[in-house]
Amino acid sequence: MHRLGFAIAIAAAALACDRGATTQAPVTADAPVADAPVADAPEPEPEPEPEPEAEPEPEPEPEVSKLDANVVSEGGFEARNLHCTFAEPSSRASGYIIASLVDADAALDACAPKGAAIDVGWSYIGGPTSEISVAADNSKVANCVAAAMSKDVSAGVKASCKAVLLLGDVGKATAAFEARK
Repeated sequence: MHRLGFAIAIAAAALACDRGATTQAPVTADAPVADAPVADAPEPEPEPEPEPEAEPEPEPEPEVSKLDANVVSEGGFEARNLHCTFAEPSSRASGYIIASLVDADAALDACAPKGAAIDVGWSYIGGPTSEISVAADNSKVANCVAAAMSKDVSAGVKASCKAVLLLGDVGKATAAFEARK
């Protein structure tokens, strides 16, 4: 039985060989194997290169429930002592509030072109400002600032804010603010 399986294996190997190739004498179990050809081992496939590590995602900005800035100076807009309290913690509310004030700078500056430091308090209820209070020596300036805040300042947050807005001529507005100290 053992020889029959061996004979079948030899016959199958002979059939698998190329007909044009020269054949070698079959190797028996008693014969030395030194003259037998060694089959070429298939070349190992190259190991795939490890994928580069992905850049770590930047950490999200922390959510905060208030904004406190002693000085805000951006795009021509100037404010001092800006303080806001948010109804819900947010990582973007501060940016929205400052951006809305910067966007309204021209309308606010038009209220006191010669320069003034005006105390303003306001609230946001998810959009336009509400509950605006303005403390100014001149009622015309106060009404103008209230109208500009109502019309031109908006942020998609719920917050209460107060600040001293430096309007018009920056030098004179800064001097007016410094005179308060």
